[in-house]
Amino acid sequence: MILIWALCGPVEFAAASMPDEDLHTVRGITISTHGGGRDWGQDVIVPTVQDIKTLGANWIATHPYGSISSDGSVGRRRFDDDPATPIHWTRPIQEAHKAGLRICIKPHLAYWGTEFSWRGDITFDTDEKWARFWSEYSVWILSLAEACSEADAFVIGTELDKTLHHEAQWRALIAKVRKVYHGLLPMRPTGRTTNAFHSEMPRCHRRAGVFPGLEHREPDDR
Repeated sequence: MILIWALCGPVEFAAASMPDEDLHTVRGITISTHGGGRDWGQDVIVPTVQDIKTLGANWIATHPYGSISSDGSVGRRRFDDDPATPIHWTRPIQEAHKAGLRICIKPHLAYWGTEFSWRGDITFDTDEKWARFWSEYSVWILSLAEACSEADAFVIGTELDKTLHHEAQWRALIAKVRKVYHGLLPMRPTGRTTNAFHSEMPRCHRRAGVFPGLEHREPDDR
């Protein structure tokens, strides 16, 4: 069973060109996690995807986590039994396609326990920290993009508004990702900040999400 934590609605990818009608009309739901992402690689993902399809969605999304520190360090969320390519990255892609759904991979930096209040607050005060961030963020994103090359969309940056003035670094990362990933490559800013390079890219907007493996509850005012 799944728990709906927001009203279901459309997810829109605003791209310069779309190959078919299914990409123009995106009805998507994010599959969130109560296990750091581990549950995306477990068998519970199968009925979760089927339940989402029953709701009328044609896209799903997952949001693999990376760590972020105030010194600019970025790392991969690891579990003790992780293979080289974590199954919680790739199994949702397989199960979505088996069900006839498309899937978006939307990496998230897990800022909890840091000085940052949210992803849109991530910024650094020295060149050394910025250099570390771009080096390690690029390694993480490239490893994800290569592992998730069969996904239909891959979000290269989620809510990282205070990094957008680093246009050269973003363009360099985009070029590297395009060598290993050939699907739709949107960004997911908050909409509060814009500049020339990311206004040229597809944009995605999340409307709803589910948690796999939970008993169904009627939504309340919380």
